[in-house]
Amino acid sequence: MKLLRLTLTIFVALALVCLLVFLYLKTQALDYGRQSQVLSLMRELRQIDSLWTTDVLQSEVDPSRIPAASSARLTRIMEALSNEASLLHSPSLNQGLGDLRRDFELKLERVTRHNQLQSSIKKALATVLVTADQLRPIQATRAGAMTLGQVSEVVSTALRFNAQPNTDQRQRLEILSNQLLADEVLVPAEMRDLLRLLASQVHIVARQKMEQSGLLQQVVFSSAANRVDTLTGALDREFQGAAELKELFRIYLIAYSAALLIFLGYVGWRLAHSKAVIDAKNRELRDTNESLEQRVKQRTQELSEALRHLKESESMLVQSEKMSSLGQMVAGIAHEINTPLAYVNNTLQMVDQQLPQISAMTEACGHLFGALQAGNVPEEELNAQFANASDLVEQIRASHADDAMSELVKDGLHGIGQISEIVTNLRNFSRLDRSKVAAYDLHEGLDSTLNMAQHLLKRRIVKKDYADIPKVTCSPSQINQVFLNLVTNAAQATPDDTGVIAINTRMEGKDKVVIEILDNGKGIPADILPKIFDPFFTTKEAGKGTGLGLSIAYKIIDQHGGRIQVKSTPGQGTRFLVTLPIGGSVKQGG
Repeated sequence: MKLLRLTLTIFVALALVCLLVFLYLKTQALDYGRQSQVLSLMRELRQIDSLWTTDVLQSEVDPSRIPAASSARLTRIMEALSNEASLLHSPSLNQGLGDLRRDFELKLERVTRHNQLQSSIKKALATVLVTADQLRPIQATRAGAMTLGQVSEVVSTALRFNAQPNTDQRQRLEILSNQLLADEVLVPAEMRDLLRLLASQVHIVARQKMEQSGLLQQVVFSSAANRVDTLTGALDREFQGAAELKELFRIYLIAYSAALLIFLGYVGWRLAHSKAVIDAKNRELRDTNESLEQRVKQRTQELSEALRHLKESESMLVQSEKMSSLGQMVAGIAHEINTPLAYVNNTLQMVDQQLPQISAMTEACGHLFGALQAGNVPEEELNAQFANASDLVEQIRASHADDAMSELVKDGLHGIGQISEIVTNLRNFSRLDRSKVAAYDLHEGLDSTLNMAQHLLKRRIVKKDYADIPKVTCSPSQINQVFLNLVTNAAQATPDDTGVIAINTRMEGKDKVVIEILDNGKGIPADILPKIFDPFFTTKEAGKGTGLGLSIAYKIIDQHGGRIQVKSTPGQGTRFLVTLPIGGSVKQGG
């Protein structure tokens, strides 16, 4: 929720800033310089249009004046307008520039054609006048005079048509020129080429003057000027609308800025109020912290004490589980101790029976040695003591008491040795010193475990396959506890007569040892298998198991940096794999 509120606040702030920037950009001043440049170019186009029209009209009044319409200036202006249109982003200019260019190019084409026709007509009229002068000699004859009159009428009609062209004048001029060609047989042969030349030039004037007249009308009434005026008006309206829009956005910007200032003032007031509230809360918090620190120290001390008790309880629980396992072996161990105790008991009884005879012989020998040392004892008494001592020695020698005592002592020592071994194994398994770490022969631990579990194994077959493995750095007491737990479980899972327990060792790589303990017992169901290492989980009847054995074994192996795995098939048996690093360090757990 806090992240959503922060995201929403940032989004609103960005929106407000973006709106302010948008309004600011919309109120930027128009580019009046570029606008003036565009209008100046439009005025130049208007001037060009007027100049072309004036030149054409003047050429009609004064045929000798034939100006040439230049396209260089038009091209320059159009290129400048194109550049300004791309920079000014004016819709009116962008849309109307193409039509404006086409109108001016069309007018330029018509003016150029008009000037070309004007020049051609001028040349044709000059040729007509020169040819008419050359035909004057034919008036010597009556036919020649008639032809000369026709020539004069053709020339005057051509001049009038050139001054005021119309369709009637053109038709009359063509009739007269055709009649002149029909009467060429009346003139001398050397004059006929001149008549033909005159007629052809008159035809040129008649044809081209009508075309020139039409072009004159098109040039004078061209839409280029109207296009310039229309586009100029559109640009003015566009700039006026943009200026009004800028002014409107300035109003919006002022109103928005005022609202934003009011909002920021309100936010500032709220922040100041919030700061005052936070300062008050901080003061309360400091006061609370001062009292809380003392409570935390007290609570920490209580937790430390509870943790210490918990560790002690855990240690006691682990030891209790170990002693519980050992308690189940008490009966078997007592049975194993009874046998060597019988040897010792029998030996002591036999020694007790021999002791009076040996004591009597010792006393008789003592009296004899005393009499010999005194030297004043009568010979008869000395002989009697010597005979008594000799009889006692013979009796002991005859009963072979010395040999019997030697055998009895050997049997007693053997029994005491067995008892000592059992007691030593029991002490190793039950000692509280769990932190002792040493290089340990795992085979010795396995054999010791099997000795301790003899009363559980009974008639079960134990198969051992020990590989050549080095000693492992570990806590022997803890590892023996794991072995004892696994062997006990295997013995409890297998029948007395047909049970088989196999213990194998091997190397895994160069730095790990694997101990495998498998049995042919009833196995573990698949739904129970994942739970067997859970604390207090057991399938045994109440009072016969705490559910901590495998949990403690798992923890011990984990603290040694190893792993314990189990594979089981119901009805076929179970296999435990214990992997230990050879030179690993033991982590001390709680």
